[in-house]
Amino acid sequence: MSFTCRVLETAGTVAVAAAEIVSAKIEEAITDRGECVLAVTGGSTPVETYRRLTCLDVDWTRICLVQTDERMLVDSGVRSSAGIEEIFGLTTNGERGNRPNWFPIPDGPAEQIAALYDKQLSVVRPVGVPDIAILGVGIDGHTASIFPRDLDAQRPERAIATTCDGQARVSLSVPYLRAVPTRLILAMGPAKAAAVAAIRSAATPLSPAAVILGDDGYLLVDEPAAGTRS
Repeated sequence: MSFTCRVLETAGTVAVAAAEIVSAKIEEAITDRGECVLAVTGGSTPVETYRRLTCLDVDWTRICLVQTDERMLVDSGVRSSAGIEEIFGLTTNGERGNRPNWFPIPDGPAEQIAALYDKQLSVVRPVGVPDIAILGVGIDGHTASIFPRDLDAQRPERAIATTCDGQARVSLSVPYLRAVPTRLILAMGPAKAAAVAAIRSAATPLSPAAVILGDDGYLLVDEPAAGTRS
């Protein structure tokens, strides 16, 4: 695989580098098409990148945010969308202001919600895919909610239902993510070192993260995740 791999000193420098790449691609998309569709993941890994992006001097009303994946909760647990909404100021009451257009994955039965979100994505971008996807990686090499078993049947839908340890999820599909022109996977901390090593070694069978990166994605990791510093 010939994806771009950058090892940076700290989690903070990973966030800076990711924000620089994404901001440049946002500007390109808005210049070329008048809008940008950005697929975002939840969790703590991309938080600082998102904070830096919110400081950009851009017309956020031209940017559509969609989710890479979400857990279908049966209790009162916190959904991934909550963190995204907080960082991008989507929970603020009052006038909408200069905020992105937000299309979160709703809660409900996974198969039903996957079909509904598939249709939503076709409205957000009738032809084609998001311009940019920001992703993390699990210690098992999964990204979004694509797990090793999901690579066996690469279904053509934009969104699919998946499961992890009995937890139902909805995720953007492998073909849909692979078609996104700019794909970034971020990894920080020593807990991710084994997953990063597997991605970089191009081992067979490939991890979902390696498959999504393909030949032209970006893997941005800090030194602990690269195994060069504890």
